[in-house]
Amino acid sequence: MILAACGGDDEEEGDGNDDGGSSVELAETFETTQQGVTLSFDHPSGWVAEEGSLSAVAASSQGALDRGNSSSDAPELEDGDIFINVFPSPTESLGEDATPRALLELFSGDAIGTDALQPGEISDGEIDGKTVARLDLNQGDDVIGEMIAVAISDDWVVVVLAAAADYDDAKATIEAIAATIQIEGTAGAE
Repeated sequence: MILAACGGDDEEEGDGNDDGGSSVELAETFETTQQGVTLSFDHPSGWVAEEGSLSAVAASSQGALDRGNSSSDAPELEDGDIFINVFPSPTESLGEDATPRALLELFSGDAIGTDALQPGEISDGEIDGKTVARLDLNQGDDVIGEMIAVAISDDWVVVVLAAAADYDDAKATIEAIAATIQIEGTAGAE
């Protein structure tokens, strides 16, 4: 069982360790191996997870997973729903600028800007000592999700696409999951 402590509100000063952060219990591990690469992360008990095409998806329930998977635009999530999609990317595919920010800039261009979903500004930071870049996903005036690019190692950067019915309430859980992502293997290896 993993217990991850996550920092509080992004606007607060400090190191994220003593600012009233919450603890999230991550009792289960999901692992998938595709094309010689093993992707794993921890998630709360009762969540469902499955592999996607060179990715993995997880959600707070089967209904949330179905709702999150059913939409190419902004998902129609219900109260309590949290949905994440994890996309690993080898740093070699990003060229010389293999950073979380560069990956978010690549992902966030025209790919997510729709009438229903608009990207915010990219910000840089850390989660559990790992370099990250973050991008809010907005629906009207509401933040309904976020893209978080995490530098896992010198060889891998991962994008976590997360959405929730109440994103402020879900943020600690999403950060805790993102902090546990691990990748082993080399892209294209079998």
